[in-house]
Amino acid sequence: MPSVPTVRQAEPADRREPTLRRGLRSPLMLLAALILALAGCSSGQVDEARVDQRRDAEETPQMAVQQATRIAQRYFPASPEASPPVPLAPVVGLLAVTLATNPDGSPQGSYASLPADAGTAFATARLDDGSAGQAITAIWTDAFGNEFGRSEQELAASAAVQWVALPVGLSPGLAPGQYAVYLFADDNRIGSLAFGVTAPGTAPQLYPDLPANPQVPAAAPTSPSGAPTVAPANGNRGGQG
Repeated sequence: MPSVPTVRQAEPADRREPTLRRGLRSPLMLLAALILALAGCSSGQVDEARVDQRRDAEETPQMAVQQATRIAQRYFPASPEASPPVPLAPVVGLLAVTLATNPDGSPQGSYASLPADAGTAFATARLDDGSAGQAITAIWTDAFGNEFGRSEQELAASAAVQWVALPVGLSPGLAPGQYAVYLFADDNRIGSLAFGVTAPGTAPQLYPDLPANPQVPAAAPTSPSGAPTVAPANGNRGGQG
């Protein structure tokens, strides 16, 4: 028998629409989820960028200060504290060898020679413009530059004029002959004088008309730590030490 064509009936519209909606809903949901994820990532990156900006803003001034400090320390070191000015050496107005001094340190007579058993002798000096704290040193030597005595006095005050008296002990063992005393202010030689030592029991020889002994022109120590190498000349009555 002849076949009867069959006609597929269309599905009702109300059955197709839910299927279509479901087909469209899945991509939209995926897209929305992707947008939310991207938005979240973008928001996190923005927050991190803001944190980095704040950190950079805080570190940049600190780095600039540290760099400036290092440059200043390297190329512009701190200036050392200024040292107090070194006072000038005093000027010797008078210099004498004596056996006794006055209360102010001035000599009671100036002697050309002393006996070896005279006991204590003094080198007395009138200092002009001496400064407090300066060490005045007397070095006593024989004619060959051998030191046999040393004495020192520190100036207690600054003064336009003041006397110092520096003692030395004489002993009978000193050989008769020419001797000298060299005077220093700190490390500066400021004067010298020659005198004689005679045998024990002899009388000291006083200069009747000279205020001070003759100065020694011979070589002498350059500082209190040295010693003269050349003996003073006999009979010298002039020159500055």
